[in-house]
Amino acid sequence: SDIFGGIEAMRAAVAAFGRDPSSIDVVGTLPVSRQGDQIDFTATMESVPKMVDAGITDFRIYLPIPQEVDEATEYLADVVQHFNSVL
Repeated sequence: SDIFGGIEAMRAAVAAFGRDPSSIDVVGTLPVSRQGDQIDFTATMESVPKMVDAGITDFRIYLPIPQEVDEATEYLADVVQHFNSVL
């Protein structure tokens, strides 16, 4: 489905009912890019600015999370750092 066109249509419909479209949060799923068996976080995060510009306010990403707490914490901190670097 075309999330960008859907966001535009939703904003127009909401505005037609007199509501401020910017008051509505929009969830989007960030596509994961891989190189072989590894996740390429640089390539994965390339679409974030375009998605933000389109109006996505909340991101979901489906990743394999390590089971050990320290490992998971380090892994997720790295993901957040990559995400924040493109904003």
